Amino acid sequence: MDLARNHLPALNDTIERHTTIPRTQTFASDHSAVAQADAKRKVVPYTSFDFVVGRNSRFHGLTTAQQEELGGVEFRALTVLLRVTLGYYFLSQLIAVLTLAPWLAHSKTYRPILDAVPVNSTWFTFFQVWSAFSNNGMSLVDESMVPFQKAYWLIIALALLVMGGNTLVPVFLRAIIWTLHKLVPTKSRVKETLQFLLDHPRRCFIYLFPSHYTWYLLFVCAVLIAIDWVSFLVLDIGNPQIAAIPTGTRVIDGLFQAIVVRTAGFAIVSFSDVAPALQLLVVVVMYIAVYPIAIGVRSTNVYEEQSIGLFEEDLADEEAERTAVEGSAGSFIAFHARKQLAFDMWWLVLALWLLCIIEREHLVSDDEPYITSTPLPFRRPVSLLVWLTITFPPFPVFSLMFEVSSCYGAVGLSLGAPSGMSLSGGLRTLSKLVLCVVMIRGESEPHSLGPSFTDC
Repeated sequence: MDLARNHLPALNDTIERHTTIPRTQTFASDHSAVAQADAKRKVVPYTSFDFVVGRNSRFHGLTTAQQEELGGVEFRALTVLLRVTLGYYFLSQLIAVLTLAPWLAHSKTYRPILDAVPVNSTWFTFFQVWSAFSNNGMSLVDESMVPFQKAYWLIIALALLVMGGNTLVPVFLRAIIWTLHKLVPTKSRVKETLQFLLDHPRRCFIYLFPSHYTWYLLFVCAVLIAIDWVSFLVLDIGNPQIAAIPTGTRVIDGLFQAIVVRTAGFAIVSFSDVAPALQLLVVVVMYIAVYPIAIGVRSTNVYEEQSIGLFEEDLADEEAERTAVEGSAGSFIAFHARKQLAFDMWWLVLALWLLCIIEREHLVSDDEPYITSTPLPFRRPVSLLVWLTITFPPFPVFSLMFEVSSCYGAVGLSLGAPSGMSLSGGLRTLSKLVLCVVMIRGESEPHSLGPSFTDC
């Protein structure tokens, strides 16, 4: 017990030091003799001078000559990053197409499905790959991925493209840069440039994070995927529609659905058939889908102290953020969660309220089989709650909530309408306009980058 008590404070300090951003850090050039004398300084090859870096890679106390030298290093880093990004964007999709197109063209199982649409298998592969990488979730097949529940190669490729095109872009890009840094010659200029990208990523690209933030993003995404995956397998036990899928296939399909449900609108099962608890979980994960990246973008903002037009409340927010960053990892995450929730939750509530007003006739229509004529029990609150539950149709209201959350998260999933189309297709014109506003708001700067978008 004494041993654990003695080591726990040190362990806590280590966790906080690696999950929050240090205030200052001293770098020494490998051309400097000071680098050999002071082991605490990090030695770097891309400058000829020693320097002190503040939080989020802000250089302090540079002379004019040093600033010009740093500008040259940043320019080379941007050039390399442009090539890496373009190669990542095009090669990832090209490799997927070259791998999947021949397989689908000669598949005796899935070729008849595409011929029945009808659609060319090669064009279907191009469309599906682009849709997955762009996280659009659109498909040339009306049932999305439902007919391809056993197409494991297609499932794995699309899952990787969905993650690589959205949520895990910072992870994949940093992994590529780190790999190139290990492969290029030791004394080359490219290696120095790649080292600068790894040390100061946010000075070059908004979606390239420091090492600790990259690990944080990977960990959070893995946890969210695991929760969705386990929920898919557990909550639908006894569900005849899901139980009809073979166990092995159900496990793979559940993993695919857990990966794509937060950002891409692909559906490998009908969401109207899954358990209500899973439907509610999907609403939540669609809403919080962008939080890991949004928190990282705001917290690694290199130029936040050079913002134009800061008001007193903005300065107070920055001071509160610094306090959270310098504290524990829990206080840091809680600060950004409160900020994001307080900022945009009311948009979803307002949109849902307007939809309930506009679609009132659909929600309380007597044509619905589950609406009863139970008299209102004024005397007993418990009976009143039961009456509200069995009288007003909970499914249509929840469907609207699902639709609003999907629009705000730019996901594209829907519980569907009785006619077979998406639920939004059966709504009134005014309701569709409300959903359009929600989508635009969800894609605007507060949702994707937080209130400090102009500071980035």
